[in-house]
Amino acid sequence: MTEDEERAVSNLRDILREAPSIAETLLGFPWLDDGLTEDESYAIYHLRETLREDHTVAETLMGFHWLDDGVTGAERDAIYGLRIILREDPATAEILLSFPWFADGVTEDESRAVYDLQEIWQKDPAAVETVLGFSWIQDSDITSDEAKAIEQIL
Repeated sequence: MTEDEERAVSNLRDILREAPSIAETLLGFPWLDDGLTEDESYAIYHLRETLREDHTVAETLMGFHWLDDGVTGAERDAIYGLRIILREDPATAEILLSFPWFADGVTEDESRAVYDLQEIWQKDPAAVETVLGFSWIQDSDITSDEAKAIEQIL
């Protein structure tokens, strides 16, 4: 077993103890059968940590179809950024989860936006509330220009 697989098994065991239904969903993903990538292994870790913060948020994530087909680095990073925001501000995390672009699959630009939003939140939570109120962040995707605009707030 690789280091990534060992990490994943340990985290899956924890998830199984804490939320059997979430573990069952994870175990049904085909990418668990074909060898785990580092991104997938860390995504399972971040899902475990998300579950420990908020069971409902973890369940919502498990319902996103972009987790079905494997996990990209962008998706792993988006889960991580969401988890960091969730730890400090559950309401903001739930707002992010409600955006169509988060639910339909996370691109590199969208992942970068989530990461930058959690960085901004750590410096100025009110600024994140303002950004999340913009119509362009609530629409169907985050463009490269929009991701750059969020980054400039830092």
